[in-house]
Amino acid sequence: MRTLIYKNLLALTAFALLFSPIYGQRENETWVFGQNKWIINTNGFTNSQLGYYNKYVTASISDKNTGQLLFYSNGISIFDKNGNLMPNGNYLQGDPSNDPNLQAFYDSAAICGGNMTYQGVMILPKPNSNSHYYVFSNVNSRYTDCPYNGNNYRDFGLRYAEVDMSSGVGVVISKNNMISNNPTLGLTSAVSNNGTFFWLITSANGNFYSYKVDSNGVQLNNPVTSTGPGINKSGPIKISPNGQFLINYRTNGIAGADYILYNFNNSTGQIINPINILATAPPLHNYSDQSINLNSLEFSPNSNIIYFIGSNATSGTSGPYILASGLCMYNISTGQLYGANSSGYDFPLLSDYMSANLQLAINNKIYLILNYQSDNGNYVDVSFGYQNYPNPYESDDWGVINNPDVWNTSNNPISYINAPLGVKNGYVFPTLIPELPQCVNNLIITENVLSGENDIQSALNTITATNIIFNGGSAEYDAGVTVFLKPGFNAKSGSDFRAFIQGCTIPPIINEDGLTKSNEDSDSQKEKILILHPNPTSGLLNMLSEENMYSWEISNPFSAIQRSGIFKMTDAKNAEVDLSNLITGIYYVKVVFQDGEIITKTLIKE
Repeated sequence: MRTLIYKNLLALTAFALLFSPIYGQRENETWVFGQNKWIINTNGFTNSQLGYYNKYVTASISDKNTGQLLFYSNGISIFDKNGNLMPNGNYLQGDPSNDPNLQAFYDSAAICGGNMTYQGVMILPKPNSNSHYYVFSNVNSRYTDCPYNGNNYRDFGLRYAEVDMSSGVGVVISKNNMISNNPTLGLTSAVSNNGTFFWLITSANGNFYSYKVDSNGVQLNNPVTSTGPGINKSGPIKISPNGQFLINYRTNGIAGADYILYNFNNSTGQIINPINILATAPPLHNYSDQSINLNSLEFSPNSNIIYFIGSNATSGTSGPYILASGLCMYNISTGQLYGANSSGYDFPLLSDYMSANLQLAINNKIYLILNYQSDNGNYVDVSFGYQNYPNPYESDDWGVINNPDVWNTSNNPISYINAPLGVKNGYVFPTLIPELPQCVNNLIITENVLSGENDIQSALNTITATNIIFNGGSAEYDAGVTVFLKPGFNAKSGSDFRAFIQGCTIPPIINEDGLTKSNEDSDSQKEKILILHPNPTSGLLNMLSEENMYSWEISNPFSAIQRSGIFKMTDAKNAEVDLSNLITGIYYVKVVFQDGEIITKTLIKE
């Protein structure tokens, strides 16, 4: 069980409980794509123009406490919150001074809309750091040279940069760090089973590769390798919100794409048990994606439903063009497939010749960006609207699935939103950033600390260590009750090791005037206790406390709320919740007390 305690003074209003800064991770609250900054909220979004037009992929991250934009990237450059190039934030694919091909790529990308690789950029916070972030960038696509109407294939591998936000608007302190020279179209991430590090998952040479991203950095040596869909067949990949499934878009020649569902082991990083979700489709079906440019897939917040776009195409002058597309669905628990038939689609998109990309947002809705695709199979070329001078630019409407956890084959789940006038859409949305718990209850450490590495670990109750700290390595283990150094543990001569009893640091209290004061200065502050029983649970969960509770919610690692409620009695000290229908995985239980204090605990659903 992992525990994180927040203490804040806040006004308890019904509106605040619907969507409040303390309810869920705020790093995903602001998206940057197209030419705008979009702030996601309960009802939808608001937007304002920012920087230059990013036509293709972007990634963005916000402050985890305020939700304000920190920085964003298109996988080629990194920009600060004001849309300006961050210091040392250019040339993420290498220095072009001695490489004319690389310079030609940068010139073309700057004019033609950015990085055209589908999953071309991703941001992760550095574990155990409040100010450092990693930007992963990937270039592997045929690029349109729009000034000359030509195209060239570009592949510069998978790389990463490190951003330091400790002062000002940020600075890139390291870049062009090569992870893999192999071309990849798949890039995603997941939280580890113990909540202490991320998995960076990519696909290359027909296989999947899982890299650890922990407090020591990106672990490039000995990634976990799993059998994938085959050479030159893997497309975009997504991890389910509960961290248990991986879905892979597998190219299949002129027949289009099919979709392979795997089990993901977030303890070992292994990807196993492939299932083609189209295996039960009837002959001459339209579930496959025959479009030129890859479309995305998405999981429902409860990780049980997979949404994807089927596209039926025919040959054009230079390649296939879309005749029709539609939303399709697959139910993991029942194996039911729905949305396409031999004549078309049950849930067609807004217009023929269109396709779409999907992304789950922090408000538990799935958004769709519609696009028209060129029939030229030699390069990526999409459009999202039109300019009718002298009138403002008109983007195509957005689609939204408001209740993606609901399996309903009777009604089209897509509603449409009018895009603001004068605003240009982008090709895809930024992906969600998973959340690491900031404090675990009991921690087991088995990974060795090598020379030059610095391992800082803390736990609320106990730490059990069986690892080796080698000469030149440094480690600091801090537990609230006991640090156990079991057989196998060894701090070698020349290492720097410290173990002590203190426990995880509780964030400072925020006064109503906005000033901070330390917990030690608050004589009247009494630490509350929240008990979850049983934990792990396969069904009923009891929440118990000696203090009066006001409300509760249960969310997944992406901060998507799965269950929530308000206590009807002002002196409520216990509650029982049936979680039988909740998917197996890790969840966070947050309880707001009557005095405004908040306690968050980790729950394991079996």
